[in-house]
Amino acid sequence: MRLRNNYLPSCLLLCCSLLLLLSSCGSSRKAIQQVAGHYPHLTKSQFIELYSQKQDYPSIAARGRISFNIEFSESHFNLNNIGLRWYQSPGKGFELSIRPLGFMEAGRLTVASDTLLALDRLNKYYFLQKEARRMLSNQLPIPGIDPMILQAMVENKPFNFVEIGPSALRRMEMKQTPEGYLFTTQLRPGGNKIQLLFDTSLSLTLATIIVPGKGELQVIYDRFVHLRMGQEMRPLPTLIEIEFKGSTDQYGFIRFDLQDMEEAKPRTWEVTPPTGYERVTLQDIYKMIQSLQ
Repeated sequence: MRLRNNYLPSCLLLCCSLLLLLSSCGSSRKAIQQVAGHYPHLTKSQFIELYSQKQDYPSIAARGRISFNIEFSESHFNLNNIGLRWYQSPGKGFELSIRPLGFMEAGRLTVASDTLLALDRLNKYYFLQKEARRMLSNQLPIPGIDPMILQAMVENKPFNFVEIGPSALRRMEMKQTPEGYLFTTQLRPGGNKIQLLFDTSLSLTLATIIVPGKGELQVIYDRFVHLRMGQEMRPLPTLIEIEFKGSTDQYGFIRFDLQDMEEAKPRTWEVTPPTGYERVTLQDIYKMIQSLQ
């Protein structure tokens, strides 16, 4: 395939969405209240019991903005406040729709059934990857990080090296800090390390993965909201900041500023490319990015 020089920004946006995972109408109810309820002095077993009682929303949708700054080798990419729509069903599917003008979709990233589909609507290109977890494991800038962990980070779920969800906390050490509760686990002395910080409302506010000599991946969550009255559901973050620092010259920062979050009907996740689109490889996407410089 001959690459042209007129690739539009949607290619770059889709690739950076990939890096995020390399690095996932009917009536609806919008965010109605800020998070309430504080538990400043819990034992580990009490914390896990209370946290396990809360449920995940089955399906959510939101509008918002994405900003990112990506640096690797001699390349540098920076875009700010690009419009997006965000759809998520925890454990089932995730979709990011890039809409620079708000109404017209320029690109889309869908992850469902271990399949990743990226669409460039403007140039009619698509990237399709089945067995996405295996592919992502080979492409991650930090070796030894399972894509399962990245899924948990996007979904604001606790995780350790072998599982995600509240049960993962049982295998971790806990201590109280001025900010709340810090859970940690390490593969071995001096090995890969995970740190999860929860506030006293039992919300996961910071997740950090440290791979000595390779780099660090950190996610900050803020501006939590509820979509239903009461406290039986787990609150959702509307601000997500993902930062990667490599041991050499690799750096990545992605910021999701979500608004108008609402509980939506379950979606059908489409991972079949549209008719008439041209398939590209991951290497083609890298070349597209370089052509923008």
